[in-house]
Amino acid sequence: MPWRPYELTTKGEVAVSSLGKDWLNDRIPDYQIIMPPDGLPYDEAKKRKMTHMQYWTGRLAQDYMAMWPEWDNAEVLGPDPDDKQLSTHKRVCYFDNSFSTII
Repeated sequence: MPWRPYELTTKGEVAVSSLGKDWLNDRIPDYQIIMPPDGLPYDEAKKRKMTHMQYWTGRLAQDYMAMWPEWDNAEVLGPDPDDKQLSTHKRVCYFDNSFSTII
């Protein structure tokens, strides 16, 4: 890809790049239409919907990072990240409360 997945903000923090936000926002409508199967009790339907949403966001993060197979985590995490940082970096994708934009 001609752009990087993350960029430094003016505060020195690492964030999803602006073009990355556009790419992610294009996929948000798929998230908003997730529905549980009909005919289930409310609690079970809610549980299945939340499980599916967690799976979907995990796949979204994997698809996003798959565009940069050469990505070096050291660009974001520093030269010697621990296992917890690497694990978190591989699976976290942040959404705001409305799930309509990526922050």
